[in-house]
Amino acid sequence: MHIYNEEELLIPALFEIFLNNRKISISDLIKRLSERLKPEGEDTKILFGRNDTKFSQKVRNLISHKKIYPKYVDYDKSNHLVSINDVGEKFLKKQDYFIENINKENMVSNNISVSSNEYDDNQNDNEFDSYEIEVKDIIDMKNDFVNEKLSFSCYELYRKYQLYKQGKKIGVIILDGEFQRNNVWGRKMNSRLIESILIGIPIPLIYVFEDKDHNYIVLDGKQRLSAIFDYFDNKYKLNDLEFLGSKLNNKKYRDLKNDDEKFASKIEDTQLNFVIIKNETSEIIKLKTFERINQQGKRLTPQELRHALHQGKSSALLKKISDKETILSDSFRTQMKDRLFILRYISIRLLYIRQLYKYPWDRPNETISYIPVEYREINQFLGDAMDAINTFSDKQIDEIEEDFWFSFHKAKEVFQSSAFQLESNKSNMIIFEYSLLIISLTRNLKMSNEDLYDLFEKYKQSDNNVNITNEENVETPFIKNIKYHRDSKENFNQRIEWLKILLRNNHND
Repeated sequence: MHIYNEEELLIPALFEIFLNNRKISISDLIKRLSERLKPEGEDTKILFGRNDTKFSQKVRNLISHKKIYPKYVDYDKSNHLVSINDVGEKFLKKQDYFIENINKENMVSNNISVSSNEYDDNQNDNEFDSYEIEVKDIIDMKNDFVNEKLSFSCYELYRKYQLYKQGKKIGVIILDGEFQRNNVWGRKMNSRLIESILIGIPIPLIYVFEDKDHNYIVLDGKQRLSAIFDYFDNKYKLNDLEFLGSKLNNKKYRDLKNDDEKFASKIEDTQLNFVIIKNETSEIIKLKTFERINQQGKRLTPQELRHALHQGKSSALLKKISDKETILSDSFRTQMKDRLFILRYISIRLLYIRQLYKYPWDRPNETISYIPVEYREINQFLGDAMDAINTFSDKQIDEIEEDFWFSFHKAKEVFQSSAFQLESNKSNMIIFEYSLLIISLTRNLKMSNEDLYDLFEKYKQSDNNVNITNEENVETPFIKNIKYHRDSKENFNQRIEWLKILLRNNHND
């Protein structure tokens, strides 16, 4: 018969709060924990002079003894309500208890996120590289991981690399992705790899991403491939060999070709085994695959990796905009935060125009560029957007850039010192996106700055019946939307729908 202690109740309590839309009364928390944990024996005894059992008192002690408050939850004493805070939610989602029980609750249909947003404006920089994944996406991952195992001879790979260096863009191998570290192997390690090939020691798997042009972007294995390619280029002599030193020390590749053809052929013909993560693999799986394989390497944000995986007109455009002018602050250039803000706005605007181009008032003479996919998950959406932009004409790219700068500068003019801020003088990604969107999509109406300001204030009151000017600490539907799992499909689509309603109503006024 198990008797619970307070420490054992901490994580289950956070879990029940999380399940109950992240807020619950103390009495309901006791009820839900009792139903889940089924206390028995000593825990079920009624305390003298009270209606509480020992178990329910232990639950109350989580607050009074500060086991979960104030670190993990906020507590409204007047209403006896506890609500899980960001620290508590992040802590909970790292626990095995959470993963084990989330599926039992059949949470797929409830669309609950299990990790934090890709970028939370209030997070520390070292937390910027987290991803938002819904439970249903985790369950579907087994269907979204498209990979293939192939073998290539060393010399075939070398030819693919030479083609890349010559400027070819189809069917090549790319070693210098943005996420790759510089070569750190010295001549000794390079030589030992060549010796391993010559005596038949297996070479570990090499992992690559395959892009839409069938290029292989090396994810894991750059050092090995560089050692082989550099040897073919006669950049170093073999040295410090353990088994073949008497025959091959101080030999370059051309020396083997001239003096020891069998050794040269052995290197050329040796097959290296590849795991190819296909282009059809979902974006979030690509990001997570890199994170898992590269745990000891440089920690990258999703935007940095996205920039490397979707090279072309889109990455060039983002770089051009970022280099031209400071968007928010110089610190936002770190880890491409500014490019994330820019890409999100451009992507949402292109998707929105596709949905609204039928309306005659929406810039009828504009060339309609669009994203040929629906929103599923934020990382997939942004990756698809970059791929789509890579296919645009130069004229369309120029239109996108012109629209961005017009909307950005106009927003700064309209909102002045409060531009892109929600509170506490911090830049907010959603405020940034939708202040630019409203300005861009009403551009032909030639509204005054005052009218634009008022229009955005109306947007922030979407679905809201509370006068927040007279109520303090009231979370409106808009605030809830952007504060809690803002990149979930439901919240994303809700913001788009609010924007449609706002612009339709404004057009009819």
